[in-house]
Amino acid sequence: MLSPYYDIHFAVTGDVLEEIVVKQGYNAIRTSSFRVALGMEERYLWEKKMKHSKWEVLKCIRANELYHYRQNELAEIVDRIKPDIIFIDIFNSTDILVLQSRYKNISLIFLNPMLSTYKIPGFPTVDQGKWTPDKLPDEETKRRIPFKYFLTRPFDVLIRKVMDMQFQELTSIDGFLDKHPLAKDRTSAMLFDNIPEIILAPLELEMSPKVSKPNQHYLGLCISDNRKDTELDTSFDIRFEEIIERREKGRRLIYCTFGTFYQGSDRALLDFLNKLLDAIEGLENVEVIFSVNKLVIETISYQRKIPSNIHMFNRVPQLRVLKYADLFVTHGGLGSIKESIYYGVPMLVYPLDLHYDVSGLPTTYLLVAELC
Repeated sequence: MLSPYYDIHFAVTGDVLEEIVVKQGYNAIRTSSFRVALGMEERYLWEKKMKHSKWEVLKCIRANELYHYRQNELAEIVDRIKPDIIFIDIFNSTDILVLQSRYKNISLIFLNPMLSTYKIPGFPTVDQGKWTPDKLPDEETKRRIPFKYFLTRPFDVLIRKVMDMQFQELTSIDGFLDKHPLAKDRTSAMLFDNIPEIILAPLELEMSPKVSKPNQHYLGLCISDNRKDTELDTSFDIRFEEIIERREKGRRLIYCTFGTFYQGSDRALLDFLNKLLDAIEGLENVEVIFSVNKLVIETISYQRKIPSNIHMFNRVPQLRVLKYADLFVTHGGLGSIKESIYYGVPMLVYPLDLHYDVSGLPTTYLLVAELC
């Protein structure tokens, strides 16, 4: 959307992300994963090979060492590329505290890869595995320090108090908190009022249009159908041609994957896959593509004989497969939901983790069924 008009740079924290960005034709800039006001001082000291006792952590917080480190790191990037706009991922939201006072002429916008993360009365939040609307603790209750900690963990309480002081200090720079109060209805991310937020999803996927806030802007499905995937299974291309030939002769194609979250032979994932294989083995005239990690493939192959119509790959180009799929079996990640809608593929949604696999929420699954 923006690439024809802007030179786009991504700040990334690892080799895999850098490879993905470069392969799409964008510029990748490596940064650390440290963020301010989130209690990362101990890890910061440890990774910098400095003393990291509780006393050293306390001094680090009080001196705002991590804030100055992050400020210098981002300033080197911003001063070099001179951007017109900086998009800040909502899970890196405290970078706005580092940037806002120094770069007043640059637009700072939150970027949300999920659905809205705010608490709206009468609706479940995006991170609720089980909706208990009358039992949601307020922010003050969640931050209240149990009295026993003052006796059993006094140094931890002191660090907590100093972190609160640090946050007040950082948010008071140039009166930031007066213009952008900390959002009282936030959930998964530390967000501030009156900051523009771009959501990479359609408003129709929310529980209700009432969920949308004035500062939020929904961009729709946001699918790049010319995306170039990385780390693909080397055997995919040849075998996929054979699978498509069989589909053109009348066989149906089922595609099953559980995204990038499950990297090991997770027990819940293995249990579900075995049940799914039990069901699929009784079907005639189907080809099935599984995209799962190597440990899962090795475990499943050890546990049972894999029929010739079931094809297991470590990683496949998902958009390419969805173009031909007749059914998509997924854990319900928002990216997969959007891509399935884009290609009009019916879904069987099976959330494995109710704290991570609920970005679509139950009513979204019903909506998707109607759309497809």
